[in-house]
Amino acid sequence: MTDNNENIPLEDEETKEGLLEGFRQSWHEAMTGQTLPIKLLWLELDSDELEELISQKGFLKRIHDLHEQFMRGEISQGKMAEILGINRVDLIHLLEALDLQVTNL
Repeated sequence: MTDNNENIPLEDEETKEGLLEGFRQSWHEAMTGQTLPIKLLWLELDSDELEELISQKGFLKRIHDLHEQFMRGEISQGKMAEILGINRVDLIHLLEALDLQVTNL
């Protein structure tokens, strides 16, 4: 029995190189922390709101910095949500998605 897939040519070398470059870029982003957890896909934000959050430079660092301030009692959940431009319910979902503590008690 022969493998029928071995006779199927790649469309062209450019496509193969494009796939490899895409993988290299994705790998670089993953290894340098430029990705967001998959859990963020389940937030109840519309696609424009989620895209805006993701596109902000240093988004995860900003969340973690604000969360540290929140945990020290320097800012409230409401203030944190206001700074991020989201409502408190979405903030709670975001913190849960990032496995961050939701209360500072």
